[in-house]
Amino acid sequence: EPEPEPTPTPAPAPAPEPVTPRPAPTPTPVTPDAPANVRSTMQVSTIPEGASLTIDGRDVGTSPFQTAAESGTIIEIVAKMDGYLSTTRLARFTDETTRTVVELTKSPDAALSNVTITSEPWAYVAIDGVVTGKSTPLTIEMDEGTHTITIENPLEAWTEERTVVVKKGQPATVSFKKP
Repeated sequence: EPEPEPTPTPAPAPAPEPVTPRPAPTPTPVTPDAPANVRSTMQVSTIPEGASLTIDGRDVGTSPFQTAAESGTIIEIVAKMDGYLSTTRLARFTDETTRTVVELTKSPDAALSNVTITSEPWAYVAIDGVVTGKSTPLTIEMDEGTHTITIENPLEAWTEERTVVVKKGQPATVSFKKP
């Protein structure tokens, strides 16, 4: 009887070669192609217009105002106006023309007075051309100065206008009567 063929014994697997880490690639810094010292302009305006402006401690006049500086420059803008709180704002110049608006807040001690508006018959009230959405009789706080009060009663086809001078702390009454 023939002898069975011997079963081959598997050869041992070769030992793995040690792995040496590759050095990480050195990143190449990306530099923008923007030229240095780019001049840009800034337009400064205020609400309300005409506030006195100081830029970086230097009085520059009233708003609106335009100035120039190197792109990226930050300036301090101080806006002042009678009857409003002084407001300080920081603004940065960009590569394009920058528009900065500084909105002033009324001072709590602004020159306000109560004005009472009456009419016979009733009428809607507008002050300085702005409709109040209210009708007479009406008491309203108004700034010191000269104002135009317009009343209108559409049912009576009656419109009338008066000028009133408001003085700080002095209440006033404006009365209308249809002729």
